[in-house]
Amino acid sequence: MNSVANNQENCQRVTRQRFPNGEPAVLIVDDDPRVADVLQELLEDEGFSVSYEGNGHKALHAIERNRPDVVLADIRMPVMDGITLLNEIIKRWNDVDVIMMSATETPRDLPVPFIQKPFDLDEVISIIHGCEESH
Repeated sequence: MNSVANNQENCQRVTRQRFPNGEPAVLIVDDDPRVADVLQELLEDEGFSVSYEGNGHKALHAIERNRPDVVLADIRMPVMDGITLLNEIIKRWNDVDVIMMSATETPRDLPVPFIQKPFDLDEVISIIHGCEESH
């Protein structure tokens, strides 16, 4: 698993000026609603504005409608997997950070932070803040 420091170095698009009024808006993209519910509840308790989509295709439409600051996406999903979603976000929006997560694989050479499931909430929050502060 990547260290938090390495994950923070991979965050390249979020700047502190984008969040002058508080925590960043986070879009969770995961086909397991139980994982999304837990993440959403925990992040909202920390003051984040959180929304959820169940696959990458729906996430692209959600990003177009209401651009989040950070997308937290599972790698393995039906309809559109997380890697395809990541590539689309990189092509379309240079102001959206992406953090990938997976329980089944540990990908190499991702250009963004990666979190292994089961995740540690403190690590997730630290990586999100690291993206925010890395500029």
